[in-house]
Amino acid sequence: MTIFRKLPAAAISMGALAAGLLAPTSAHAIVGGAEAQSDVPWMVQFHVTEKATGKKHVCAGAAVTSRKVVTAASCLGSPAAHTVKMAAGLNRLLTDAELTGYPTDSAPWSLPVTPCTGDEGGPLVVGGRLVGIYSHGAKDCVAKDGHAAFTKASAFMGEINARVNDANLSQDDKADLFAMTPQGRRYTYYSTGAGLAAPKQLPTLAKPYTRFRQADLDRDGNQDYVYRTSDGSLYWEHCVCLFDGSGIISDWYTTKIGSGWNSMRSITVPGDLTGDGKPDLVAVDGYGVQWTYPGKGNGYLGTRIKTATGWGGYTVFGSGDYSNDGKADLLTRDSAGRLWLHKGRGSATQPFATRVQVGTGWNFTAYVATGDTTGDGKADIFVRDSSGTLWCYPGRGSATEPFRTRFKVGTGWNAYSLLG
Repeated sequence: MTIFRKLPAAAISMGALAAGLLAPTSAHAIVGGAEAQSDVPWMVQFHVTEKATGKKHVCAGAAVTSRKVVTAASCLGSPAAHTVKMAAGLNRLLTDAELTGYPTDSAPWSLPVTPCTGDEGGPLVVGGRLVGIYSHGAKDCVAKDGHAAFTKASAFMGEINARVNDANLSQDDKADLFAMTPQGRRYTYYSTGAGLAAPKQLPTLAKPYTRFRQADLDRDGNQDYVYRTSDGSLYWEHCVCLFDGSGIISDWYTTKIGSGWNSMRSITVPGDLTGDGKPDLVAVDGYGVQWTYPGKGNGYLGTRIKTATGWGGYTVFGSGDYSNDGKADLLTRDSAGRLWLHKGRGSATQPFATRVQVGTGWNFTAYVATGDTTGDGKADIFVRDSSGTLWCYPGRGSATEPFRTRFKVGTGWNAYSLLG
């Protein structure tokens, strides 16, 4: 199974796909089929050319977000030896595609249905959810009693969701870091995979943030900012990015989410907690009550749900899936320096399973989670110690040992009052 990422917005945005797909007329309808009711996944087509011989073949993929397409590894072959273009819509727009992910077709699943040649990598959708990726089938797709082999999507949910939810500031596959001084000087540090590049300075704020998180709240593939100001207002700052054929044109817009957020001692956006594919927000108030705010997928939040009590003694952080089961998790550190993993359950009323202790001696001055900073598909975290040294703990993707041995990122990080 392979995932394409960061394709030009105008080429495969959900709006462009929806507008360009063939209408269900008698000329194009599937015999015995019905009109699709789900918004995603949309099916796209890949044109693959072998560089050495010029030999070509066509296969398919499922657009699981406005920027990401899932397909079978057998559809593409070796990226170094092939040129891949994607077609979507009536205009037959072809655009270069960038490849990332996990080339594997294991977890086979045989079903009594055989898609035709050219459909390899196409989606099997049940109840509006992607459950399989077509791998191969009978030579004659209309033969009686034909069977096809599909890859079970559930066997790779950890890997798939890590790539689907890898929006970041630099538009690659590695999560980046935001930092701010007490004077309001803001910087972004792009990840190199093995550390951080030199900072890029942003305009200085007259009124510094008191909380800051990165999260793609509107699921458009562009990383957004969620921040709180000193008066308790919570804002969503998001990028509107368009591809005009020669490059990406972008502009930033700010929307106020609400007031009174100074009552919250922690604000975290770990990912999709409710199981609807939309990023959610978790906050803990001054009484230690945990509240889950379901995301609407458009930058706004639904009515909050009381989901736990007794969280007053925790430092709360997390962004992504640390256990590699495809569900967003949360990390906490207690007053004794013990690290706990709260596995996501995909439930709006009970978003987390019983905590599991995964570390001791976690006594740091800052805990920062922005996602997968190393680019290996596993969620990582940064910590800062009392001397101002920043460390990265690379994710392992294990519920009992979520992190590998840490490595040093740099020194002098005590200059920042806020990291996110």
